[in-house]
Parts: sequence; C-alpha cells; structure tokens
Amino acid sequence: MMKKYVLAIDLGTGGCRSSLYDENGQSIGSVFEQIETRYHQNDFHEQRPDDWVVAVISSIKKLLAFAFEENNISSKEIVCIGIGGHSLGTVPLDCHGNLLLEWTPIWSDGRAENQAKKFFTKMEEDDWYSRTGCGFPVANYPLFKISWFQDHFPDLFGKIDKVLGTKDYVNFRLTGKMATDFSYASGYGVWNLVQNCFDQDILNCAGLSASLFPEVRLATDCIGTLLPEIANELGLIPETKVIVGGIDNSCIALGALCNQVGQCAGSLGSSSWLTVCSDKPLIDTKDRPFIFNHLIPGYYLNFKGVFSTGTTMRWLRDTLCQNIKQQALETGRNPYFLMQEAASLSSIGANQLIMNPCFIGSASSKSQRNIRGAFWGLSLSHTQGDIIRATLEGIAMSLREAWNQLSSLISIENPIHLVGDPLTNLSRYMYANILAHSICTTSKSQSVPALGVAALALVGSDIWSDFSPLNSIDQDSKMITEPDNVCVAKYERVFYVYQKTIPFLQKIAQCWDEDIFLIDESN
Repeated sequence: MMKKYVLAIDLGTGGCRSSLYDENGQSIGSVFEQIETRYHQNDFHEQRPDDWVVAVISSIKKLLAFAFEENNISSKEIVCIGIGGHSLGTVPLDCHGNLLLEWTPIWSDGRAENQAKKFFTKMEEDDWYSRTGCGFPVANYPLFKISWFQDHFPDLFGKIDKVLGTKDYVNFRLTGKMATDFSYASGYGVWNLVQNCFDQDILNCAGLSASLFPEVRLATDCIGTLLPEIANELGLIPETKVIVGGIDNSCIALGALCNQVGQCAGSLGSSSWLTVCSDKPLIDTKDRPFIFNHLIPGYYLNFKGVFSTGTTMRWLRDTLCQNIKQQALETGRNPYFLMQEAASLSSIGANQLIMNPCFIGSASSKSQRNIRGAFWGLSLSHTQGDIIRATLEGIAMSLREAWNQLSSLISIENPIHLVGDPLTNLSRYMYANILAHSICTTSKSQSVPALGVAALALVGSDIWSDFSPLNSIDQDSKMITEPDNVCVAKYERVFYVYQKTIPFLQKIAQCWDEDIFLIDESN
C-alpha cells in the first residue's frame, strides 16, 4: 500500500517553515526561509505578500529534494498541503486577483488609529468588542486598515475586489481559489463570534460590504488542487490537495492539545501568550482577551499575552550581551542558552531588579497599550546575570498577568502546555513557579505549530477521521515541571513589586503624549 504524506506550512512573522509529516503525525524534516519585515514609519509594519509565496515555494522545493532523495518518497505519496499564517493580514486585490500594493500591513501594524476613532463615534467600542472579541489594539484589525486605505488611497480603494489574509493569499497563488476559515475570519474585526457570521451593523458603520472578504469555510476543507504550473515547479502532481488552513496561533493551540474546555496552552516566541479553550467566547470588556474561533467547530480560543518577548530577548542579546553573542560565535553554542547560564548565577528577584518587557506596548489591558519596557531598581552592584534574569522573569511575569486575567473567567486545567522557544531547566521552573501551575513541555515543542497544520491536512485529506491521534504523539518525551511552594512564595513578592511598576509606566507614557513643553529651537 502506498504511504501518504502531508506538507505543513507555518507562515510566521519572521519566516516560513515547511515540514513534511507522515500519516502517523511524525515529522520527516523541515526547511525554514526568512521573510523581511519593513518598519519604515512609526506604526507601519509591512511585508511583501509575494515574499510569502517565494518563501513557501522555495522551502517546499528544498524540503522535497531531501525527501525524494534521502527518504525515497515519491511525489504521488504527498497528498495534501496545509498552511497556518499570522493573523490580521490585509492584502488588497483587484477583480483580476492582482496585488494592489507591493507591501501590505501585517498583524502588528497600527497605522489605522484615526480610522478606529472615527468608527467608534458610530458604534460603542465595548459593543464592537462584545460582538467580535477583537482584543488587540484596535488599529491592528483589518476593518480599520481597509478604512485607512479608503482615506489615504481612495483610487486604490476603489479597485479593491477582495481583501485576503496571509495564508489565504498564498493558497490563492497555489490554487487560484479564494477562501478563508472561521479562525481567520474572526480576526477581521467584522465577524460576530456568537452568530458566526459577518456582522451587518459593523459593516454598515464602516461603510463596507461583506463581499470584500472571501468565502468562509472549515479549516480542514479542500480549497482546491495545485495549479499545473505550481505543481510542476514544486515537483508535485496537480491533484495534490490544498486545504483552507487556519491562523498560526490556533494551529499552535491545536498542536498543543488546547482542544477541550479548560485546556490551556502557552506559546513562547517573538511574542508570547496563553490561551484557554472554551465553548463560548470569554468576553470581558475590562481586560479584553482577544478571541478567535477554534479550528474545531463549536469551540473558541481566548488569548492574553505580551507582544515583545523573544524580540525583547533579542534586543538584550544585541545591546547588553555582545560578549555572550561573541562567545556563542566562537563556541557554536546557542547565545540564549549562554544567557540563561549567566542568569542562573543570579537569584529569584534578580537582586531586587525588576524588568518590564513591553517594548512595543502591552496586550494585558486597554490602559497599558502605550507603555514601554523598563528596568527598575538598577544599582552599581547589579551584574549582567541579574539583568538577564530580570528580563526572563519580567517576560514570565507578563504571562502571569495574562494567567490571572484568563483564570478569572474560566477554570483552567493542569497542566499548561508550553511550546515555542526551547526551555532550559531554569526557565521551566521559572514559569512553573511564577504561574504557580504545572508546566508540560516536550522535546518537539518548537514544531507544534507545524504539527497543528499537519493535523488539519491529515483530517482534510481523510487520513485521520478526527484530531484524536494528536493525543498520542510525542508522549515519550513529555516532561511535567511542578511548582515549588517555597519558590512560588518568593515569586509572589516579586510579582507584587512588578505590578507596582506598571502605573508609573502608564504615567510616563502619558507624559510623552502631553504637549507640556515649549521647545526653544534657537538653543
């Protein structure tokens, strides 16, 4: 009997990882291609959609060259392609499917602040949030980015026939078909979570039509097969199926077994977050978890987190840890592991040094979105290890805030499945003690996003009847880290001080926004 394989594409902000999985959900190999992000103006965060396509095709070709030669896999055995992509993408196309902009806004782009303010003169913001669950900074949502196009590029806006998300644009280029799934649609800013449809009141207030958006289907549905020219370039057969796929965060949650009410997963990457699964949206107008439809019909994923964690660690590596970075180059070791070794020489609380990691604002609550990161309590006695440990603890403290907010809305089960960046013993115990909760990790936690996408493709190609096989994958390497009561008590004190710094950061942000200084330009 012919074996069957699926390709799983994880299209993240930093790049594209293409992975090959067998019918048992085991990874055969993967290839990563980096993607450029442009920050050419304040709040403008853009990527080229064609770069996504180039990265997807290039990574698949490299991966298949390995699979065909080293694993004796034939093109006929690869039956399906799935993709998970970063959310809130806003790609305008004309009626012929042509790109109208070379560079388009990605999820973190916040240019549409004025358009959001204008919208909320017509609809109360809490009403909009209660319908959509859109808890990110409001300017990030496609609803307002489209209005920004309308205000700044009226001629371009008049040509827009469809607006696609990241993975949906790639699917269109692979198959010639347009569709999205419920998880991606629920991030448009116009999707009613409870009614599971486009909200006509929101569309009316924005002056937009639902026809701007593609058809909404299940993530496991087959959108089509490969275009002949794409199949030829990839070395695959034209009958290869392509499924609709889902947003990257929901794919991570699926692969991390956050698939039943009360199950919780956490992702550690450029940004970090916790999510809990529920059978109804956990609407909370005070702290505003951002909520998406799950990839599994009838469920929702409720997220809280912080936007700058891995990027904050990268900043620390490149600015204050040049010596460690050089040591990593000379020894071939991971610089972040070396940084954690230095942090282990410090103690809980980093010798009374507190660090807030919100370098690009906070998602914890509406009042914190303009704050920026800070070190509190620096003295001449502090070491590099203290600074690194304070940063690691600050990231974990920011997730403790997320934990507090989510756990006030629903009972959360043990353990929390943490995925993403590899964890050392230091960081595993740090998260367990700061969250005061059991932590589950596996040796393959970095591949969980691709595993979630692979599961969609395996179900979408009828190799799996449902997602239950995920429960038995990677069982042997699972590690449970339990909190230590003594350390939990110490970290409660640190968290208390961490929280006390936040109002001051809010006040500082307000000061920069106030026009209270007269500047003498002659000096």
